[in-house]
Amino acid sequence: MVYDCKDLVITHGFCDLHTHFREPGREDKETLQTGSMAAMAGGFTRVCVMPNTDPPLDTPEAMNFIQERSSSCPVHIHPIGAVSKGQKGKDLTEMGLMKEMGAVAFSDDGLPIQDGSVMRRALEYANMLNVPIINHAEDEYLRADGVMNEGIVSTRLGLPGNP
Repeated sequence: MVYDCKDLVITHGFCDLHTHFREPGREDKETLQTGSMAAMAGGFTRVCVMPNTDPPLDTPEAMNFIQERSSSCPVHIHPIGAVSKGQKGKDLTEMGLMKEMGAVAFSDDGLPIQDGSVMRRALEYANMLNVPIINHAEDEYLRADGVMNEGIVSTRLGLPGNP
């Protein structure tokens, strides 16, 4: 069989490095199955799920949960483990064991780690494990109560801005 592909784009399947499927805990929003179906419909064959679920993906058992639950999904699902326990930015997770159970990266997605010594240790471990840290780079003290980007417009509107 021959397909006429004139004016079409043919590519390999895409990989989404930042998805929020919300399982476990918020299956009312998205499950691994429904999220992977949507990903497949958009041309994605691999997705990485972020750890800000309820509970967070912060243990080796959570990595195993994702691996087992996603085995029947139509796309490959790779868990991203939390950097810190409970995503609280204080104590590091068991990154080595989590990698062994399938974690492809680590992040406290949406919650910036404010303690520089915690981030330094996380980066050192990630380097040893040869996995990336996906950091939500934001200083909560600088951000304060900003509601928009800091600049001429925020000043003109009288709204607090974020640098």
